[in-house]
Amino acid sequence: MRAEDTSTRGLAQNTLDTILAELTDGNRRFAYGQPLRADCSPQRRLSLLHCQRPLAAVLACSDSRVGPEMILDQSLGQLFVVRVAGNVVDDIVLGSLEYAVEHLAVPLVVVMGHSGCGAVTAACREDIENTGGPADRVLAAIMPSVIAARGTHQRVDDEMVDTGARLNVARQAQLILESKTIKDAAEQGRVAVREAWYDQQSGLVTWL
Repeated sequence: MRAEDTSTRGLAQNTLDTILAELTDGNRRFAYGQPLRADCSPQRRLSLLHCQRPLAAVLACSDSRVGPEMILDQSLGQLFVVRVAGNVVDDIVLGSLEYAVEHLAVPLVVVMGHSGCGAVTAACREDIENTGGPADRVLAAIMPSVIAARGTHQRVDDEMVDTGARLNVARQAQLILESKTIKDAAEQGRVAVREAWYDQQSGLVTWL
């Protein structure tokens, strides 16, 4: 079962559609080179001093080319962003997303993977020395998706990397929904979890 099949149950569809439309429109502006000038003014900054009400929480890769605020063309305070190599979930990432759901009442959690992901490429090629260090923990989190991708691809190439990265998005979304906090919120209709894919060449985000 895909993440959205469980997580959209009970969430007002018009609310979800409105948010997805806002993010999609922002991405199209970015992709076509016509972004709005995001409001990062002193007035905007001061208005957020004592509260925030982001549209969504986004788990994205640390890759310097895939900043969600820019890709989705959103202003200061619009997105609660968690970034980690390979957009993988661990206890700290999960705790951050739980905070966004419980304390900031975000109605949407997005797991956004991207084409040409370096972390997935490294996992596919196993080209990082096994030192038992932090990098290995990232690769270990990605490896189940890479193994699945290897089952349908004969060699490591861009297509295999992107297949692994897409499978990784689905896997991480499912891990998020294993959180009791987020699962309960989803079943109560307070939040949806959606998977997204950013294509670096086109600049477009698609909802999986």
